[in-house]
Amino acid sequence: MKLLLLLSFSLALGCALGGKAADKSGDVDPEDTEDVDDTEDEDEDTEDEEDTDDEEDTEEEPTTGPGVLGDETGLEAMCRRFFECGGGYYENEEECMQASYDYWGECRAAEDALNALGECVANVDCDDYNPDSYNPSSVGCDDEWEDLGASDC
Repeated sequence: MKLLLLLSFSLALGCALGGKAADKSGDVDPEDTEDVDDTEDEDEDTEDEEDTDDEEDTEEEPTTGPGVLGDETGLEAMCRRFFECGGGYYENEEECMQASYDYWGECRAAEDALNALGECVANVDCDDYNPDSYNPSSVGCDDEWEDLGASDC
C-alpha cells in the first residue's frame, strides 16, 4: 500500500513538473506508473465485485411466501404453501409430497408435471384459494393440471 501511494505521488509530482523530476531521480518511469495505476483500478474493481458477491452470499433467502424458494422443487413449494395458506388435510409437507407421488407415480414425466403444477400453485395468493378444497384449474394452473393428468407412469 505504501509503495502504491509512493508511486501515485511520484506520478503526480512527475506530471506537475513535466516528467523531469521522475526521470532525473531514476526512481520511476512515468510510463511504468500508468501501468501500475491501471492495475490498481482493476484490483479495485475486482474487490468491489468480490464485496458484492460476498453480500449476496450472506443474504438469507426467504423461507416463506409465494413462489419456489431457494432450491426447493415445485412440489415442495406447493406443499409448503399448502400449510402457509391454512391447509389441514395433510399432517406435514412430507405427507403432502408422498400422497402426490403415491397418486401420480414417481416416473420422470409425473415428477416434472408435479413440479410444474406445484410451481404454478405456489405462486397463487393464499386469499385466492382454499388449499383443502380447490381445483388447480380454478386458480390459473389449468395447463399444468392438464399436463399432470396426461403424464403416464
